[in-house]
Amino acid sequence: MAKPPLAPSPANTTQTPCRGITLNRGMTMQSQWPTTDELLKLAKENPDALESLRQREIESLISSAPQSMQRRLRGLQFQIDAKRSLSKTPMAACVAISQMMFDSVYELNDVLNNDGQKAEKPTTSEAADVLRFPAALNV
Repeated sequence: MAKPPLAPSPANTTQTPCRGITLNRGMTMQSQWPTTDELLKLAKENPDALESLRQREIESLISSAPQSMQRRLRGLQFQIDAKRSLSKTPMAACVAISQMMFDSVYELNDVLNNDGQKAEKPTTSEAADVLRFPAALNV
């Protein structure tokens, strides 16, 4: 079932909505998205409609993927949705999902650079030196 494209708002003529985004292997997303301003307005005025749009686009993308990838993509989306629902704030959800992406890239890096051997993941204390600054400056 085809859904009609969302028309851009005349007030936002300087922003161009995404058109015909094509991903690997012929996967496509909605041919026309609302502008950033329209999405922001939707988030403020009708968050349920924004969530419906998000779910439709995710389902469209997963359904357009090769059949052999769809189960894995649905599993990944389940994990993402679980992180979002367990997070207390949208920022916490963003951080948790970003951590998932970092972990995935880190594992891929291991496979590519360590002959498939899993290297030890750096801990926060090993990853960076924290510089201490005076608590307050009289400026």
